[in-house]
Amino acid sequence: MNESDKGLLSRTWKWILGVFGVVATGVIVAWLTGLFSTGEATILNKPVKLGVNSEKAGPLLNVGVEPGVGGECGQEVSQVYPYPPSDPLMNTPPGSGPRKNGKTWDEDPHAFGAVPAGPAWLTVALTTDDDRSVIITNIVFRVVDSRPSLKGTVVEPERGCGNGVTYHVGRVDFDRKPPYWSAVPADVHPGWRADDLRFPYKASKSDPAYLLIEVDPGSRHRSWYAEIYWKDGEESGSNRIPESGEFEMTPSNGLPVKKKLNGAD
Repeated sequence: MNESDKGLLSRTWKWILGVFGVVATGVIVAWLTGLFSTGEATILNKPVKLGVNSEKAGPLLNVGVEPGVGGECGQEVSQVYPYPPSDPLMNTPPGSGPRKNGKTWDEDPHAFGAVPAGPAWLTVALTTDDDRSVIITNIVFRVVDSRPSLKGTVVEPERGCGNGVTYHVGRVDFDRKPPYWSAVPADVHPGWRADDLRFPYKASKSDPAYLLIEVDPGSRHRSWYAEIYWKDGEESGSNRIPESGEFEMTPSNGLPVKKKLNGAD
């Protein structure tokens, strides 16, 4: 890689992380203050249980997956629809047009063949419900299905919210052999608190740990999950993310993009 390519890569990472820093912070702060009390959330239309350790062993988890470039505070995500930008459906305002199961294309993307866009950002906030500390020893990714990527149009919702925490940043690429880890380019922490992901970490109620990992599907449509490994005093174990089922995403690089902002292109 020549110096020009390195410079472009660094600038690209700065832009991606700068955008995501605003969003991911809002996701984590909002969920830490609200969703830990409810014990559940919906991510990519998939229910995800939080605080899955019922006997107070291990950490409480708060998980977010933010595919592509889209979503406001983690509530909406970018989707790849299997239609060209010229298709009438891609030019239909949200909330209108044909319906499947009583819902429009934007209300139920899966029914219209859409798949969440990758790369994805996995955020994991780890804490405890009392004064003890838990040691987070590793996170492992598992790919359970790989198929040809979906071709079509990326639809991006508007996003925006924020607040400040410190992230431990890593990157995996599913085109690589397991364990999939790839290098995070130097100088990718533009103006917000972050460092490179290096286990172990200590997580407690007063000092949560925040992991931020770019999950790149590579060249194919992938279904995947992750496992967090921990040690809590004399006990050790792991938590699955999500607790059941898998996340899926298809690569969006190079696909045409349409933005739907408040119901308009």
